[in-house]
Amino acid sequence: MEKNAFKNRGTLEKEAEKINYRSQHIKIPSSSGQKMVAEFYIHPSTGKFGRVEIVPENQEFDKGPNLFESLEYIDMSIPRMMSKYDKKGYNMFLKSIKSLFFPNARVTKKRAEEFFSNPFNFYETT
Repeated sequence: MEKNAFKNRGTLEKEAEKINYRSQHIKIPSSSGQKMVAEFYIHPSTGKFGRVEIVPENQEFDKGPNLFESLEYIDMSIPRMMSKYDKKGYNMFLKSIKSLFFPNARVTKKRAEEFFSNPFNFYETT
């Protein structure tokens, strides 16, 4: 998307835009009726992605100086915003997200396609 690789590619461009948007607007499942938020933290010594925590929206405590962003949805682009290349950080991020949406299950191509095909998993603009 950053290099416009799908520009002027018709339906492929539209599909890429849709997946890109959805990857940045994933709904967080509620827990016991509580609205949850995603808190993204910077690693203090590297300045790269540190961790993501899914916590109740009204949780009150000092989040410290390493809080990068707190969102009502999961944005898979945040680790890349912190650093253009961070293999370890992105692996930690994906592991956290997998455990939230696919507990005790291997993420296969089919499961990922089913997840991204379901509009109820995302905040849509239309």
